Amino acid sequence: MLTPTYVQLKYWMYPIGNTPAVNLLRDIPGSTGKDETIRVLCLACGDPRNILFSLWSEQGQDAKRLYHFTCCDLEPAILVRNVILLTLIAEDQLRSTVDNSNIQSTWNLFYHMLIPACDLELLREHSAKLLSASESLEAWLASSYGKFLHFTNRDTLQDLRQYWTQYHTFHVAGQAATDLRDGLLQNSKKIGQTIVINGLRSAGVCSPNASKTVGYVFRKYWETGVAAGNSEDRKRLGNGGKGFPNPMFAISSAPSGKFAVHYGTEPLVGFHLAEIFRSLGTENLDLATQSNRLVQAAKDEFAQWCRVFGDAVNAQRVCIQLFFGEALNFSHELQLELVLGGQATHARAYTRPWSIQPLRLDGNAGPEVSRWTFLDYFDVIDTSNLGDHVGLINMITATAPLLRTHPISVLYTESLLAVSNDTTKILPAALGSDVATFSVVMGLAPSGILGGITLEGVGNEAMMQKLAGQTESSRPQ
Repeated sequence: MLTPTYVQLKYWMYPIGNTPAVNLLRDIPGSTGKDETIRVLCLACGDPRNILFSLWSEQGQDAKRLYHFTCCDLEPAILVRNVILLTLIAEDQLRSTVDNSNIQSTWNLFYHMLIPACDLELLREHSAKLLSASESLEAWLASSYGKFLHFTNRDTLQDLRQYWTQYHTFHVAGQAATDLRDGLLQNSKKIGQTIVINGLRSAGVCSPNASKTVGYVFRKYWETGVAAGNSEDRKRLGNGGKGFPNPMFAISSAPSGKFAVHYGTEPLVGFHLAEIFRSLGTENLDLATQSNRLVQAAKDEFAQWCRVFGDAVNAQRVCIQLFFGEALNFSHELQLELVLGGQATHARAYTRPWSIQPLRLDGNAGPEVSRWTFLDYFDVIDTSNLGDHVGLINMITATAPLLRTHPISVLYTESLLAVSNDTTKILPAALGSDVATFSVVMGLAPSGILGGITLEGVGNEAMMQKLAGQTESSRPQ
């Protein structure tokens, strides 16, 4: 099947989300006491902060409710990082040894560009375990990881194995390590006093008074390679305070092989820090002390996410399925598989642009997969800001048929590109149509139109766009 492709002139990797974590299950009613599986499709999934936060938000639900997440991303390094994070959390929980040191090492590996030698060794050892468990799809499913982490096809597993090999053999004096240090230095110089205001999202209602602090946090991250340049993590780095390059940031699928982390990357953006910003507003503290408090609050929230996810794994209430490839091709393939009842035998598309790898969904093998039904309609579909890249109409036509026919089924989408200066006209402008007419045609309607109100706040985004327009040195990501 011929599909559209494109030339990507500039490549960026987004290892960390650039918006606060959201609860993907916020519109799903509470459990009914019956056996049920909530199925969620995450396209352009990025890091797993939304999954972890969603499970944390679901605490207290009936134990009969299970959660199945299918995650798709076009950057294999993102999925590789996610596997490392989730399996580290699960291993600690399965051994019942979750403590501050384990959480600290996991935090360092996932969020810091420079890490201590002990964490680099942990990554090498863990990558070796993953390599041993992933010699085949059957071997993976038989491992402890296969109880909660699956792959939609064999190709995805084999593609990710290449990165675990690179992690395992990573050399601190190699080219990738050198490129990371150079990238940190160059971006730090470019930033200068630039205010990257996307960090305001984590401050919530306190954002009007947080711009100076989030600007400091952002600059210090790129100067030091650790979150907000906080003093405790810098002391742990070793190697004369320089630490060691983190392979989970240094290695990606960038065609040049060079350091490709996006210049807007900053760890604290993904957390909910409004309460801390509120308390900081009543105290006269220097920026370094403020940033240390923010980092500790983010670590505390991260630790809670890890605990809840580990508990869900132990109780066998969660399954995460991964696919490496292009989101629209994947969505159309899922449509055909569902229509044909999983009996399709011929590939109809390729996994991604510029690839000759046929898109085959052949990961449905083994007793664990049969327990977690692979092919089924979804209760929730989250598309992140995929519409910014492929077009909102293209995204909706690819995903809407995958929704379960039920009043509570929901499709979420975001946009980081303002197609109109008037926030009330953004959706009609993106659709190129009257919203009510489009809703009738597609069988989907924004909840705000149905109910006449919305709980989605747009005030912060409007303020950020206004700030970005006032100065060229302020830019939302």
